[in-house]
Amino acid sequence: MATTSYQKVQIRHCTILQAAQSLAAEMAEDRVGILNFASAKNPGGGFLRGAKVKEESLARSSSLYLALTQPRIFAEYYDHNRCGKRGIYSHRIIYSPRITIFKDDNGELFSSPYHVGIVTVPAPNAGVVNQPALVKSTMMERISRLLYVFEANKHDCLVL
Repeated sequence: MATTSYQKVQIRHCTILQAAQSLAAEMAEDRVGILNFASAKNPGGGFLRGAKVKEESLARSSSLYLALTQPRIFAEYYDHNRCGKRGIYSHRIIYSPRITIFKDDNGELFSSPYHVGIVTVPAPNAGVVNQPALVKSTMMERISRLLYVFEANKHDCLVL
């Protein structure tokens, strides 16, 4: 007997933190996974300088920055990507299980923090690479790998 799997895709007009909080409330929070298409060279991107985009929002509102700055992770991911990859960087992925989300988008502490899994992977710098076919093939490989990591860790409610 064949089984059929159905996927539900939603496009929501909200921030990454709002989407994650909503999914954690609707589903079991251990099912929620967030994609952090991240800086290849700096943990948390530019959040220490006040930048306010996706990676920086995650770093400011959760325990992700602490996870990304562990010495082994820093050496294997950030130091490795700083070594002349000319904008492509490596396919290395950081999986951070049970990251605590403790603030909302306004910086207010949650009375009940929640946990999610986060997959951190570098996007190629298309402007530096300037080879559309290479950027596309790199992105396809990274997407395949990050989806594998989510699936292997039983995260089926994804915030991309």
